[in-house]
Amino acid sequence: MDLIGLLFSLEMLTITTYLFIAYPSEQVKNLKAAFKTLILTHISGLTLLIFTLIMWTATGTTLISALTGLIPAGSPLITAGAALILCTAMPKTDQIPFHTWLPDSTVTPTPSIIVYHSCGFQIGVYIILRFLFQVFREQLNSLPVIPFHSVLGNITVWGLTVTVIGALTLIIGAVYGMLENNYKKIIAYTAISETGLIIIAAGFTTTLAFTACIYYTISHALISTLLFLSYGSVEYATGETDINKIGNLYQYMPLTGISAVISVIAIGGMPLLSEFIGKYLLINAALNISALPHILLMFIGAALHIVIAIRILNSVFLTTTYNIRVKSQVKDPPREMTAVMLLIIAAIFTLGVAPNLFIEFIVKPAVLQAGLTFTLIESFDLLITGSGYLTYITIAVSALSILGMVSYIILVGGGRKRKMRSLEAEKPFIGGEDITVVKSTYTEQFYYYLLDLLKIRRAASLLDVDKFFDKIAGGFRKICERLSKLDVGSYLKALLMFLAGSLIVAVIALII
Repeated sequence: MDLIGLLFSLEMLTITTYLFIAYPSEQVKNLKAAFKTLILTHISGLTLLIFTLIMWTATGTTLISALTGLIPAGSPLITAGAALILCTAMPKTDQIPFHTWLPDSTVTPTPSIIVYHSCGFQIGVYIILRFLFQVFREQLNSLPVIPFHSVLGNITVWGLTVTVIGALTLIIGAVYGMLENNYKKIIAYTAISETGLIIIAAGFTTTLAFTACIYYTISHALISTLLFLSYGSVEYATGETDINKIGNLYQYMPLTGISAVISVIAIGGMPLLSEFIGKYLLINAALNISALPHILLMFIGAALHIVIAIRILNSVFLTTTYNIRVKSQVKDPPREMTAVMLLIIAAIFTLGVAPNLFIEFIVKPAVLQAGLTFTLIESFDLLITGSGYLTYITIAVSALSILGMVSYIILVGGGRKRKMRSLEAEKPFIGGEDITVVKSTYTEQFYYYLLDLLKIRRAASLLDVDKFFDKIAGGFRKICERLSKLDVGSYLKALLMFLAGSLIVAVIALII
């Protein structure tokens, strides 16, 4: 591929993303979100343009495959080029601090979110893998290794920079997901946090990390799509997106509820599902270079993802504190919509049960094309047989666990008519308190009390990059307002005459 072609594709993606967000309606919130998206994601195009000009000036070519080895190790162009590539990928992969456009863009219909999020973060991951693992691989690996590598891992200074960005995105995205009440924004923040895992692995610059990035990218695309479609069906049926205004929907939308359950347990890393293999590869990639802090961060991020997923699942589908106003109108979406969700569930199970098939036919050719030597970790055979399937014991235990979870969801959320039990009989199990108080909506505030106890809201306020962007926008607006008040009419004629005279003198000088 050519750098100019890549730049054209990136800018087309930016423009179409803007249109996806702005087109459905001309409401102010849509236009604001679209404009913000255009500004932040256009940074990718600007940095790639600068990178293209630098590479063409230094090497005389814009072919990506021809850049390998043309710039010697130790050249400042390597560091500058790698930094520009990272800045190109960060807005598309929703990395800190360019991540805030994705949650704001959820004002658009759910199918649109799926299209531009999946396309955007995948092209961002492609750019990172193509340049950091292929074009500049040897030069970046020649950089000095960070000190205390026995504890922090066998990783270069450049790799540490990439992993720090991914780690910040992983944690901060999850924190904002815990604070949000709009479930589309909750899923968006979870998706942002998930992409942080991919960027962490990209900083390892090993073959196993390359494999993990590709596999997890596909897995994340499937699971985030299933999440958005499941909860998009809720918006389609109820017209609501606030998790505090909807609930108890499993009784009326069982297929959508099951899809949400599968997406939640997939995020949790349940075997038989694709996310388990993805997280397994990511953790082994970190173990391969002894990056123990990164493993800890991955586990923390995974735990936060589970908390967020269970929260929206319980609030939207299982809680009984909210009564649907028009029950007859709340039901599963049409077959065309549910069929897509079922197909995605089948793909998630396929990647989870037979990962070697995907690795052999998709991942391995990509690894070899990047010029890397493909070797699968030996410990992978503990879970995978030679045919590429999970062992029978793993299948049995995981299948029973998934069946148990789904059965629990059905039993908890499926009963339309419940037999009222004696309040006195339940008091001993709840410390003697009044059951009517315990089951009131006020008990749901425990989650928010916990957030306040941990000072998560305060931390999120300090990490809010939108405040910084708002200050920049405010300063730019003030400058524009002052410029609009300038009266340049009297000087315009003199300025044009000066420019015309300068042009004539320049032409005469060239002729002579």
